[in-house]
Amino acid sequence: MAKTSLQHPTLASVLGGQQQCIEWVEWAKQFVLDFAINELEKALQALAEKVGQEKVRQVYRKRLAEEVRNAPVRWTTALDVTSGQEVKMPENDQLLRLIFEILCLGRLALFADKMTLLTQKGGEPEAEVWLAGHKCMVEIKRYDDPVMRREAGKMWSRSITDPRPKGISVPSENLPAYVHLRDKLEDVPKKFKATSESVNLVLVYWSSWTEVSLSFVPALYGERFMKVPFHPLEFALPQPNELGEEGLFAKEEWRLVSGVASLWAMGFPLFEPRELRWEGVLFPNPKALVPVPQEVTVKLGVALGLFTIGMIRLPFTTEEAEALYDCYVRPLEGKFWGRLAAVNKEGQVLVGDDEVELAQKAVERFGKGNFILFRIGTKAVGKI
Repeated sequence: MAKTSLQHPTLASVLGGQQQCIEWVEWAKQFVLDFAINELEKALQALAEKVGQEKVRQVYRKRLAEEVRNAPVRWTTALDVTSGQEVKMPENDQLLRLIFEILCLGRLALFADKMTLLTQKGGEPEAEVWLAGHKCMVEIKRYDDPVMRREAGKMWSRSITDPRPKGISVPSENLPAYVHLRDKLEDVPKKFKATSESVNLVLVYWSSWTEVSLSFVPALYGERFMKVPFHPLEFALPQPNELGEEGLFAKEEWRLVSGVASLWAMGFPLFEPRELRWEGVLFPNPKALVPVPQEVTVKLGVALGLFTIGMIRLPFTTEEAEALYDCYVRPLEGKFWGRLAAVNKEGQVLVGDDEVELAQKAVERFGKGNFILFRIGTKAVGKI
């Protein structure tokens, strides 16, 4: 029994003691892997070091101990083709959402200048995070496309337009992916206050397989910007006057939101020992009252592996960029996964951790516009 407490001392402190921690971990193991609980411990520790143990306990003790435990459980079935038996596995959406929220904030805490966890009373976002000298209000959502999950990836059979007649209420769970996402995010701006200082960010974690071109792009910008296949390097950020009426960023109240990120995190490799890998895409709001500053996008790229669309114009075609990655960067994945690599057309490579510093050195060595900056292991381009 003492082993559980020693493994998760910060979690035990947040929950109020060793026995409470042991009971909580045994309950949580029904729904998540030991790896997730271990990562939760690391994130809570990072938050405690940044904002104080008492603040972490104040914000998360009740939610960890009570609210999630009482949330509805969903069952997922799987057919074991070897035995022919159908297996039912329990899932707790609230627990997954809460764990991801803490993991995400814990990761931001490692790179933040300073940070405050908010109590979320009165519809507040999750946290106030200072990145690169800018105050960022952070709201975290979990997106799980139920139709995509139910149909096991048969996305092409789904309509790409919203079939709901105006004034008629139809559950978004039965509609295209982006309609469901748009409905889920509809009330987000209410959590942000109008200010000329704050960078307001919405980080959306998706757990079921999704495709940004069929969900985030049309939900945020509008249906006519949806392209299949979607090449983020070639996606031109729509101008404010180009947005139609159906995209969230076209709505006046959404001017409060600086950007929305599609975020993914996964334990890698599949077997122990693992580490958590982050990656995703940040979609800037063309009509935002406070656009996301470039130095903030750099920090988000390092902290969460986020690639920002529409902020980069490449002197390379997508095919050339992929060829450079495959030829010169892929061999570095085993040793340098997650770090940054600047590559020119001749295959010369510089490796570093700070995007601004590496870009400056690449400009000095290769010349401006003569290189691409990759995140090793993700093919995400950060800057040229």
